[in-house]
Amino acid sequence: MNILLKKLCENRGYTNEFLQEINNPDYDKLKDIDTLIARLKEIHDEHSVITWLPDFDFDGISSGTLGYGGMSELGFNTRLYIPDPSKGYGFNAQTIDDLLTKYPDTKTVITCDVGIGCTEGIDRCHELGIEVLVTDHHMQEFTSNADIVVDPLRMDEAYSHPGICGAFVVYQILQYYADTYTTYFVQDQIRRLKVLAGFGTISDVMPLLYENRQLVKESLSICKMIFGDGTSSIVSSITGSVPYRKIFWGIYYVLKMYFENGVIKNSSDINEEFFGFYLAPTFNSAKRMNGDMVRTFSVFFGNNQFDDAKYLFDLNAQRKVLVDTEYNRLMTSTQPYAPYIYIANVQAGILGLLAMKIHSATGEPAFVLNDRGSSCKEDRFSGSGRSPSWFNCRESVGDFVFIAGHESAFGCSVKNQTDLERMYRILKTDVPAKYDEAMAEGLLVEAKPDYVISTDWTQDVGIDTDVFYNYVDEKDSFRPFGNGFPAPQGLLIFTNDDVDEWKTMGRAKEHLKLIFSNGFSVICWRQGHLVSKKDVPGTYKILGDLSTSEFRGEISVNFIGTFLESD
Repeated sequence: MNILLKKLCENRGYTNEFLQEINNPDYDKLKDIDTLIARLKEIHDEHSVITWLPDFDFDGISSGTLGYGGMSELGFNTRLYIPDPSKGYGFNAQTIDDLLTKYPDTKTVITCDVGIGCTEGIDRCHELGIEVLVTDHHMQEFTSNADIVVDPLRMDEAYSHPGICGAFVVYQILQYYADTYTTYFVQDQIRRLKVLAGFGTISDVMPLLYENRQLVKESLSICKMIFGDGTSSIVSSITGSVPYRKIFWGIYYVLKMYFENGVIKNSSDINEEFFGFYLAPTFNSAKRMNGDMVRTFSVFFGNNQFDDAKYLFDLNAQRKVLVDTEYNRLMTSTQPYAPYIYIANVQAGILGLLAMKIHSATGEPAFVLNDRGSSCKEDRFSGSGRSPSWFNCRESVGDFVFIAGHESAFGCSVKNQTDLERMYRILKTDVPAKYDEAMAEGLLVEAKPDYVISTDWTQDVGIDTDVFYNYVDEKDSFRPFGNGFPAPQGLLIFTNDDVDEWKTMGRAKEHLKLIFSNGFSVICWRQGHLVSKKDVPGTYKILGDLSTSEFRGEISVNFIGTFLESD
């Protein structure tokens, strides 16, 4: 093993046994999945209409696409309901009435990535004689009134690794159905749809451990196969029902769009970082920017799939500008409940991104709420929250603050000004106390680099491009990186005497590039102003990681990172 990867394993305590364990793709059978597929077989044979009701984030989009496309391939008489983000998370009686207006022949509603707590909507279905099958992956907090529930976080579930996304739950159901009732050919057709479950896994930041690791690896492989050499030759050869084939054309057009915009140069650029930093934000832009959800699903099922992909791409570009603008405004405005609660008054779709941005900066819980005014009788303040693993917001303020979603990322609302001030007082006490508890229990350990490069060779290695190239090659065997299995972070220590050239890059000279000997360089994005350090003697530290880049057919090794400090 490369010396830097050895240091990574030593510093993180990764043994061969641990690596084998977390790469084991086997998984349990979800509770009541047998009951569900038996009922689905009856629905299939009766040819009665079953309509998918998904959530509106990328996991929900992936789930709904997988469910509708998969059932179409399996021969079901199926429909797909397009959710409305402006109505908020979940579904209620009005949602069901709208669904039945669009698809009045529906006999069964099957949910995906939503439904475990939607009592009102399920009751409305039952009032109208509609069966409800819930597939979800959110925490069950009370008994469900659905006819059948499959959810790794239901109260009586014993699934070993419950941190799986909604799309993976749908995939497991359809694959188990296909394996039980169909031919080998159809089983392979459904198996290809796991690409969508990989999207959901990354977009919902599920732990990249156990079955999730293999799922994401196979999802990436399918995307690379679809992209191929950049032409449509592979996707053109995929057979199946029209909705099924359109899914893969949609994926191809999305990849093509990113190729034309320079994000993807070849199939090696299709990795978990591409899923997380490009694909997921693009599809989530519709819910965040009050975009057209019909066009979002039309990327996979419409007649102008490339145009719809481009629509989302442009919408996401607008989202980036808006979030940066509003974040800067929040940070420079008077916020009496900071650093835990911020009053934003912006469109609801970006509140979660603002909360994440603040949480990333402070490391503490962050709520970003819109104020609907003192005349509002209920839920005057509503928005989103983000929280570190060592602080449970439900336990702290959940008895009077409505919180729905995952423990680390959730929607929330506060009834009135009195409760908001009470919430702030509790957080001021609870957050420092829980932080101290986490420190005492050893749950918060100062992040240390996985390896250290120093130009004087006093650390793990010096400037050795052979070792660096080998590291980048071998690092790929450790992928995918993400939640639970983070990407490597190295530390580079040097003096300005070690640098042959300090230069800026970009139209506005906003980026910094340091050129060392032997073709080795360091790139610091958005730190071009630090070029002035070239004239200041000292020892410098940059936190980042090694990578390679290609320019005019030549491959060079780089360290991409951020300046930390100077001595």
